[in-house]
Amino acid sequence: MRMLVCGQGALDPRSTMRAHVVDSLRFIGHEVVASDPRRDDLDALTELLHRYQPEVLVNVPSPGGFTGREIREATAQTSTVALAMHLGTVDCDAPTDFRGLSDDLRDYDLVTVPDQWTHDAFLGEGSFRLGLVEPAVHTPALVDAVLADRHGVVAVGDVCAENIDLVMSLTDAGLDVQVMGRGWAHIPLDRPALTPLAYPERGTLFAGAELVIELPATPEVCSSIGVSVYETGCSQTVFDAAAVATATVTFERPGVHAFFEVGAEIVTYERSSELPELIAMVCADPDLIASVGEAACNRVAGGHRWTERWASLFGHWGMKVDSDPGEDVRVIVERADAATPQGRVPETVPV
Repeated sequence: MRMLVCGQGALDPRSTMRAHVVDSLRFIGHEVVASDPRRDDLDALTELLHRYQPEVLVNVPSPGGFTGREIREATAQTSTVALAMHLGTVDCDAPTDFRGLSDDLRDYDLVTVPDQWTHDAFLGEGSFRLGLVEPAVHTPALVDAVLADRHGVVAVGDVCAENIDLVMSLTDAGLDVQVMGRGWAHIPLDRPALTPLAYPERGTLFAGAELVIELPATPEVCSSIGVSVYETGCSQTVFDAAAVATATVTFERPGVHAFFEVGAEIVTYERSSELPELIAMVCADPDLIASVGEAACNRVAGGHRWTERWASLFGHWGMKVDSDPGEDVRVIVERADAATPQGRVPETVPV
């Protein structure tokens, strides 16, 4: 089946969104046209629709992206099914602003949300158009992770006053801490902080750590998407760490319980003040860390991969989600080329 995937990061082979949507669809045999047009370049999207005539447009909404009405008008010309796919709330290229879901349910043929709570909350507004596609991991994107001797912990999250205090308390406790997130470059830490890494490098970072600590979503993020920190779903950080068998410690919330068994597959904390003592206790028990990481890895492999997510979504449409082994499957992407008047030329890459 031919699809057009539109969204921030769709053309970047190192982005999270590219791995989760474009590459995972390609992996199971679909022909994918990837596009990351500018907000004011609706003509470029319309041109792609007419040129490739995709059966489905998968749009990952992001701040400043196309409106649902614009997508509806563009896809109506080519009879393309328009799907709005909301990936999540934390640590992703396109955070979901749930306040716009009502408009999406009116303008798109199908809207997917990443958690059961949101699905149930909007079920009355358009049950026949609303679907559930929970977070997952595309494990082939992480197979090149360098498995080294594990040491230290990695704290993942953006800067805010509470998260700064958390990280400082961990370093004061003598823990070997690396920090990855936005805004840390200007915070005086004992060691340089990492900006959000490309997806393959993220797997390598997690695979070399004893433990991954997911910091709470910042007030800025929660305000921008219209939820409280207790309502945020299970983030991509947890799934990525699990994929390389690294145990995660994260903030206690219902969204985590929906995917992992607390205590056996993940460790949680309820108050920031208890985190340093909890981390010290967990790090003192290597067998516990190993068992939690392996259990989380088995959990992901048992049903939290994108292959299962696509099968669940497209199975309701009666669409095939795997390809014949002998089929010449290719992915079509748009790459920038200054030599062309339009600045965009198709590039076909064999799988």
